[in-house]
Amino acid sequence: MGLTGKSILVTGGAGFIGAHLVDSLVAHGGHVTVLNNLSTGVRRNVNSQAVLRVGDVEDDRVVGKSREGVEIVFHLAADISRSSWIHLRLRRRHELRTQVCVPNRFADG
Repeated sequence: MGLTGKSILVTGGAGFIGAHLVDSLVAHGGHVTVLNNLSTGVRRNVNSQAVLRVGDVEDDRVVGKSREGVEIVFHLAADISRSSWIHLRLRRRHELRTQVCVPNRFADG
């Protein structure tokens, strides 16, 4: 699958791994939007050719706006600052956010 001209959303794209992914996607011709709350990500990490939306994947409105017209989603957003017992408790909530962020495109064929 070629990426040239594809509209791509990368959640967590201002983090270390996400920023490298964004650089690669841009280099391959993708039109990239980064959704990041900048809690651990850094604005200067985001490729200058990508669009940065500062917001949180926990916010349905922000996620909805961010995925308008998007063809591909890379979901890398994660809260790494909390202790592991809280992380385990929030795991189901994160899975629900993933379902909101990534619509079911497979049903469309």
